[in-house]
This record gives sequence, C-alpha cells and structure tokens, in this order.
Amino acid sequence: MWKIKIAWLTILLSVALLISLIPTAMSQQVRRVTPYVFVGAIPNPVHVGDDVLLHVGITLYTAWPQSGWKNLKVIIERPDGKVDTIYPVNTDTTGGTGVLYRPTIVGTYYVQVYFPEQKVEVAVLGIPAGSIMNEAWSEKLALIVREEPLEYWPGIPLPSEYWSRPVNSQFREWACITGNWLAPKGYYIDMDCPGNDDAPETPHILWAKPLVKGGMGALGGGLAGGGIPWEFEDGDAYEGFVGQPGGVGGGG
Repeated sequence: MWKIKIAWLTILLSVALLISLIPTAMSQQVRRVTPYVFVGAIPNPVHVGDDVLLHVGITLYTAWPQSGWKNLKVIIERPDGKVDTIYPVNTDTTGGTGVLYRPTIVGTYYVQVYFPEQKVEVAVLGIPAGSIMNEAWSEKLALIVREEPLEYWPGIPLPSEYWSRPVNSQFREWACITGNWLAPKGYYIDMDCPGNDDAPETPHILWAKPLVKGGMGALGGGLAGGGIPWEFEDGDAYEGFVGQPGGVGGGG
C-alpha cells in the first residue's frame, strides 16, 4: 500500500515539476523579426563627379538609449565591374541615416544595403527587448550617372542697394545678411552670424523681433543666421516649428 502511495506521489511531483518548467521554457524563446531594408539616392540621376546622398537603413526605429542599428554595409556595383563598399554604417534612432558617395565614371550603378543580425536592446513597437533582428538585404537600386550636369534652381544674388521688400527662405544666398536673432541656449547648430545684426555698413537687414529659433529655417538653414546656406523643415510630426521662447541677458 505504501509503495502505491509513494509511486503516485512521485508521479504527481514529476507532473508538477514539468508544469512549472513550461513557462520558463516559453519565456526563453527569443522572438525573431525580419526587417525591411531600404536604400534611396538623391539626386538620381547624378552628374559624374558630384556627391550623391544615399539614404539607408530599416523601417523600424529604436528606442532610447539604443542609439540605432549598427554595422550596416552599402555595396555599390560600378559600371566597370568593380565593387565599392561603405562600411560600417550606423543609423540614428530613426532606423536610417545618410552616407555620401561620389561616382567617378558614367553609367548605371547598382546600390544594395546589407543589414546584419543584431539584438533589440530596448523594447519598441511591441517587440520585446532581447528580440533578434534577422539579417536582411535591400533591393538593388539603379543609380544613373551621366555626363551632363544637373540643372538646379537658380539663386538670387545679394542686393546692391537698399532693400525694403520681404524676403523668405528661397533667398538662400542671403543667409549671411538676414539672420534675425540668437540661437536658443544649448541648441546644437550655431545660428549666430558674427556681426550680422550689428550695423548696416553694407546692404543689411536688422530684425526688430525674433521670428523663429535662429531664423526662418526650422533647423537653422536658409535665412537662419547665415551659418548654413540651405534650409529644410521637418514640421510638427517630429518637433514643433517654433522653439521655446528665451530671454537675452540672463533671462530664462
């Protein structure tokens, strides 16, 4: 009788042990995700000998403090049969980044991006930390390199006399004379053009009030103080167009 009880007790303990191990085994399963790898080129076509900006990465962003994806490789097949490689390429938290490439011969290049297997360090979009991003390749992008130079939107020369009509960020050559205020404290782009707002010794614009953070460009280009002769804006989808107000001379 005791032997039967001991046998049943042993069976029950064994079953209980197996049941307790099931969640542990399930929790140890690592999720694997196959990313979508992309590549783009601006401009395309491009003039031979000019830089082309390659936008590379994957569509999944990372959550801070994971600063991005690491060790991507850009493989460029040239018209002469040779292969150029850009490595390593690290993205920012958006999942993508930009790299420059300068083609030296005319013809069709094929650009492809390789994404190596790596770990998700911080949970993002329902993907738990510790998940594995599988290695993956982008489709090949045809980059056309031609002999004829590209046509760009013509610039507007600096004024040679007193100017009273409004200007805007399309006047990109006017960046050095149209800065409107100081940059916010701690802003990572220096938007203050030394001497820009001092005196009208040359054809000059002096602003009575600050317009936006550093100038007309959301990130400091165009007419934003003269530091950068180009301008782009990302809109409210990423950050507000107008920065927080600040004071001059110690004000907060």
